[in-house]
Amino acid sequence: MSHVRVLVPARGHRRRSSVVAAALAAAVACLAGAPSAGAVQYQSDPHLDGPATVGVPVRLTRAQISYSPGSRFRMDAAYWYSCADARGETWTDSCEFRSNDHDSYTPTPEDEGRFLRVQQLGNEVARECGSYDFDTLRCEWYYDDERYAFAQSNVLGPVAGPAAPVADGAPTVTPAVGTAFRVGVPLAASTGAWQNSPASFAYQWRRCPAKTASASCTVIDGADTVEYTPVAADDGTYLRVRVTASNSAGSASQFSVSALVKAPAPVGTGTPAVTVETGTGFRVGTTLRTTSGGWDNDPGAYAYQWRRCPSKSANGSCTSIPGATGSTYELTNDDDGTYVRVNVTAKTSGGSATQTSASTLVKAPAPVGTGTPVVTVKTGSGFRVGNELQTTPGGWDNDPGTYAYQWRRCPSKSANGSCTSIPGATGSTYELTAADGGTYVRVNVTARNSGGSAVQYSPSTRVASAG
Repeated sequence: MSHVRVLVPARGHRRRSSVVAAALAAAVACLAGAPSAGAVQYQSDPHLDGPATVGVPVRLTRAQISYSPGSRFRMDAAYWYSCADARGETWTDSCEFRSNDHDSYTPTPEDEGRFLRVQQLGNEVARECGSYDFDTLRCEWYYDDERYAFAQSNVLGPVAGPAAPVADGAPTVTPAVGTAFRVGVPLAASTGAWQNSPASFAYQWRRCPAKTASASCTVIDGADTVEYTPVAADDGTYLRVRVTASNSAGSASQFSVSALVKAPAPVGTGTPAVTVETGTGFRVGTTLRTTSGGWDNDPGAYAYQWRRCPSKSANGSCTSIPGATGSTYELTNDDDGTYVRVNVTAKTSGGSATQTSASTLVKAPAPVGTGTPVVTVKTGSGFRVGNELQTTPGGWDNDPGTYAYQWRRCPSKSANGSCTSIPGATGSTYELTAADGGTYVRVNVTARNSGGSAVQYSPSTRVASAG
């Protein structure tokens, strides 16, 4: 069987031939004994989609053929050529091999003014043609009883010089942690999408007062790389990045969407500590002061709320003390016998958190006597058996308002340790009995509150017998 060798390069290099059209046509005439090519049908030739511009990828639509009923064959190998003229004679020195086995090719400055063409093969090894279409440069051949095919694309060109980049999709900004923009969390910008193959990119981060603000945005000094970590000055503002793409033909810029920056939410690391600022102990009338506690992401300013609780461990049953919203608080009578604590709330634009001090029992200051009780005759005349006596509670600081009384009988005016309590004589009045005749009677008054107790006693007075 006669064969014609077609100009099909093996992978990785180009092959040339001096075969001219007349010789090729003559060779085709000798193919009477070649297998029939009628079974091969070309559904489409390779096609290059334009326009062709330096730096802009040119796409190849690959050829499709059928070589048996109901079957389609995708031609795999593709060889790109850059040609000096629109004839696109890839078998001549007017065309230079550029690339192989790719569905696209990006023209370089060397291709400017030239024309592009693709050879597409059904296999990668040069074979002898058994059938050849001179007009379309389609070729078919047999090898190992299998049929293969070869075809060439349209000629695309001339290749235009490079064009300035054109924005084709805004850049995006991604936090290193989570999805929110927060102070201290690094941000990274993408380049965005571009036409005309930019050679380089430049970045400029900007701070804006609102999401839609443009003219009022300000450039952040030194923030000119692909990454930026928001600082305290960014808290509550909107950040965006401008990406500028450049190539030899010019440059263009586009902006990312603006996003609100928040400070990270505070995290408590140490409970507030309450101490006595004035006075002694947690007693009514003393002033307490609290620390703010320990915090990560410390905002530096806090809200305080003093609370009154029925027990040391109570939580839900505690009540806020009206007006007690400072870092200091003076204990009042209402706090006597309760447990007082303080809530400290730290708040940033990113959130808030509250820490609570320990609860401490509040006591009234212990009573202090300031004037002895005074005993007078309520009924009768003088300190005589049968007469009724009465006493005042005496004078007190930290007066509890209620008192305990105990009348006592003494052997002498100055006796103390040897005095005895009179059974049942525990009121503020006492009726002298025969047992009191010739003794000295006095009264002890005890004042008690949550802070303690104290006793004062009246002077002793001799009791005369009834007469």
